[in-house]
Amino acid sequence: LARSVEMDEAKAVLSRAMVATITGNRPQVTAGNVSELLCCTFKFEEGDFTVHTHRPEDFLIIFGSRTSMDRMRGDHLISCPHFALSLRLWCKLAHAGCGGFEYC
Repeated sequence: LARSVEMDEAKAVLSRAMVATITGNRPQVTAGNVSELLCCTFKFEEGDFTVHTHRPEDFLIIFGSRTSMDRMRGDHLISCPHFALSLRLWCKLAHAGCGGFEYC
């Protein structure tokens, strides 16, 4: 049962997530750079989201609330002079990893 609760909580968090991929010549970009670009472009404030490194895409953006995420509905291509990002919703089928299963 605890495993199911953990999975449900993870699904709830990821339902408020987007993935960001660096496009173009792929310069080195930090989570802080991504955060700054999102704040400047979409007028977010500190605490509206968190940015995490993520593979195979470059970053996972988790919004603190559905309201914040709703401001980002749809796919986006945003840029600044240093880099460009392709943003899209996190999708379990496209972005979930696999792991081993333990049998009791």
